Amino acid sequence: KKMVILDSSPIHEVVNGTDQTNPYEMTYTLAAFGQPNAGLPGQPVYPPGACAPSMAPHYMTVFHPEDFRKLFDKVVALIDAKEPVIVRDTFRVVDNEHWGIKGG
Repeated sequence: KKMVILDSSPIHEVVNGTDQTNPYEMTYTLAAFGQPNAGLPGQPVYPPGACAPSMAPHYMTVFHPEDFRKLFDKVVALIDAKEPVIVRDTFRVVDNEHWGIKGG
């Protein structure tokens, strides 16, 4: 099966007055990979697998957390190279009771 993740949230950050891309604004992508998010200026740390500070941990996790680093490194490299961020890869799916997803 194939899935497309479109996350346009890291377009630019103006909190610091820099108008720079901040990949940590990809809150749904980080949550889908079971990652905490402490990279948003002025925001509390989001629990692992949550796209908001008040959300239960791993509520949004559907991909194995260990697979996140290879995706994130590619995203950051493409941002730094000022290239379109398009990543094609394979990631392990994990069980998510809330969404009815069976890993494997």
